[in-house]
Amino acid sequence: MANFTEIEEELIGRISNQNNRLKTNLAKIREVMEDLWSSDPVRIIQHFTDHGIKHSERIVRYACQILDTNNEIGLSDQEIYLLLSGIYLHDIGMQCDVAKLADIKTKAEEFGAKFNIEFKLCDGNYSKEMQKAIRKNHQILTAAWIDYSNRTGESVLGPAAKEIDPRLVNDLIDICKYHSTFSINDCPIYSTYYPTERKQLIAALLRFADELDIEANRVTLETAKNFSIEPDNGVFWWMHNRTDIHFITANMIQITIQLHPNDRANYGSLIQEVFIDEFRKKNEPVVDILCRNGFPIHISSDSKVIENDRLGLLPRDIVQAIQKIKKHENIQSSLAEEIKGWLESIGYNISPPRKFSARALDIDATLGRGLLQQRVLIRCFEGEVRQTDLGGFL
Repeated sequence: MANFTEIEEELIGRISNQNNRLKTNLAKIREVMEDLWSSDPVRIIQHFTDHGIKHSERIVRYACQILDTNNEIGLSDQEIYLLLSGIYLHDIGMQCDVAKLADIKTKAEEFGAKFNIEFKLCDGNYSKEMQKAIRKNHQILTAAWIDYSNRTGESVLGPAAKEIDPRLVNDLIDICKYHSTFSINDCPIYSTYYPTERKQLIAALLRFADELDIEANRVTLETAKNFSIEPDNGVFWWMHNRTDIHFITANMIQITIQLHPNDRANYGSLIQEVFIDEFRKKNEPVVDILCRNGFPIHISSDSKVIENDRLGLLPRDIVQAIQKIKKHENIQSSLAEEIKGWLESIGYNISPPRKFSARALDIDATLGRGLLQQRVLIRCFEGEVRQTDLGGFL
């Protein structure tokens, strides 16, 4: 039996009785999510912040707070279903055992996943590089898993996926696919078979609620202190632990990061830029979609790094990891700005750069000529381009 929270039950309760099958299927999908993320299964992606049951419950809470910014606009039965099922399933790609579930990996590659690595288990575990490849492609693996399970009825998701309304399967796949990495503006605005259902809005709700789950209750800092976690991963444990999200009004979010006074003096501006300013920048397209659909959410300009003299100093390796992030962003941004200038000078409209990987940014360039439009993807790499970088283009 699905262990719904009170907030989930309240949201599900808004689905009309004539659509009880949507409620029944949500319970089955919720149970699958619980099984995949229970304490028993081995984590495919190790030493990374929580993406399991509690993560999904927090996303539901944030999504409801966003919906509360406009009580006059409600979601339809199908939109509530897609929001909750998307929340439950959006990260299951991180639990996809690609060596065992080879058909799902193949489907993910058909959907555009690029692994550029052979998956072989060593002592029952995936290597760090294999884990990175799975995490990088997890939203596509999720989409492929839903598609495969709905068509075949196989895998742990099979029974629940087979009972998804056939008119909503493609929408759920898109919503999970666009919860991360891909440009949210590329997500179709409306449902495939329900022309009034707002698929892009639901994808934006899931994506922004997911982005907001960066508070201290996401991590146990003692884990980062007591286990050998790479600084590039550990930095997120420390920043989550020091971050608070406040809805200071119904539609205004303030983000604060607490640091020891010495750390704030030495690294406060760096952390402000790398985490808070970058958070606001990368979520501008998502916030814009929410506002255009009647949910006027805003990130306060007073979001900032603050002092707390009861906190300890950040470890040196964590500070170095933050500096490394900033260095990457500076190099990539400079290259992206230069390319942006070239293309704009010959008439292209340029999208804001978005992160593709730790060493690459993507830019969308569009050139209009009458009724025709040419769209080009430009990927800007830091350093020398490697052969593995070309896997998605050959």
